[in-house]
Amino acid sequence: MPNKPIDTNAIQSVMARVKTEEARKGIQLADRLSDMILFHTRVLENGKKMEQPWDS
Repeated sequence: MPNKPIDTNAIQSVMARVKTEEARKGIQLADRLSDMILFHTRVLENGKKMEQPWDS
């Protein structure tokens, strides 16, 4: 996983093509969920690193 996510504007591209408000809301929800998954993945990775003994 990259340290800084690459902004590809994929969401904006998809949003420009959808026709209904319901579809837009679904895409926004999917975008928020993917952000949450990425965030919690990073938290888990950092937590595992914190469990390791420190080198003196």
